[in-house]
Amino acid sequence: MIGELLETFLQNPGRGSFLALRSAWLELPDIDPYTRELDEVPEMIMGERYGDALNLIRKHISPQYLLNPRTHMHLAMCRENTGDESGAKFERYFAFSLLDGIKSTGDGSEDRPFLVTRTSDEYDYLMAEGIRPAEQALIKADDGRKLDQMTMEDGRVLYFDVTEIYNIMDRKFGGGSFEEPSGLS
Repeated sequence: MIGELLETFLQNPGRGSFLALRSAWLELPDIDPYTRELDEVPEMIMGERYGDALNLIRKHISPQYLLNPRTHMHLAMCRENTGDESGAKFERYFAFSLLDGIKSTGDGSEDRPFLVTRTSDEYDYLMAEGIRPAEQALIKADDGRKLDQMTMEDGRVLYFDVTEIYNIMDRKFGGGSFEEPSGLS
């Protein structure tokens, strides 16, 4: 089912196809929105170890990183540097379609926060928009949603709804014991 939704999204990216794909992804067993298997990839790319980075991403992309824009941008860089220009073009398209999907889910206000599948998607979105975050805080909205409140260097505040990914981790850790990793030091 997720394969069909993925194909639909890639053929016709937009809010509806993104939300359908995201919902199906969230229902997959063993999803862990805070996995860290690809943390070495940027270092590999900077060290021009594109083949190693490509192999590591391929090993872990599905399902954990399937909807992560950064992973697809890393794939694009690796493919471009290993001579696969058509693969690089596809991965850039995939990454930007995911970013557009995130953008289509809200306006970043507390009432209409952006929906993400991983906290790192928040940073991918901000980077793509040329926005520099200064602070991140997990807040609980009046209606019970869990939101990442991101304060930018220029004072603007944007919100990302992490309720569903937080609930996945909360269930995984037995309820009440999950603390979201901070993205800013």
